[in-house]
Parts: sequence; structure tokens; C-alpha cells
Amino acid sequence: MALPALVQFMIRNAAIGASLGVAVGLGLMFGDAWGLATLANQTESPLVAWIMLPWGFAVTFGGVQVGIAIMTAEDDSSGGGKRQRIPLASGAPRRV
Repeated sequence: MALPALVQFMIRNAAIGASLGVAVGLGLMFGDAWGLATLANQTESPLVAWIMLPWGFAVTFGGVQVGIAIMTAEDDSSGGGKRQRIPLASGAPRRV
């Protein structure tokens, strides 16, 4: 069973953003920007620090990329729903 097009769209954009986030996180670590790698290597468990920083960037960049992709997506103009008017009940309150 194939995934719906919207799910594929979101997974593809999340993967793009996450891979960019991992690249940025590892670039900061390998470049020792602001002494991050030195600080991480001086902790009790440097592996955790080396995993958590790129992971945080991956989650953030992935979410941002999905949000940008959804907000900039064009309308498929397939017509949507029936767009029928629903009458209000006679005693229902109405905004003025």
C-alpha cells in the first residue's frame, strides 16, 4: 500500500531539513566553533554530546522545512468539498 501524496511530501521535506540540520550540527562540531568539540570531549560521555547537538539541529531544521514547504505549497485546485451553505437554526445566536 502506497503512502498518500501528502505524507510522502512531508516525509521528503522532513528528510531534507533533517539532513541539512545534521550537516550544520556536525559542521559546528568538527569545525570546533566556539569550542563546542573541545567542551564535548571534556565531558563524562562525549558520545552523547556528539549525538545530541546534530540531533537537535535535525529536529529543528526538519520541522522548519516541513512548515515552509506546507505554507508555500500551491493549491491543487481540485475543487475541494461541496461548499454548501449550512443554514443556522432560527434560535441560534449570531455575531453582529
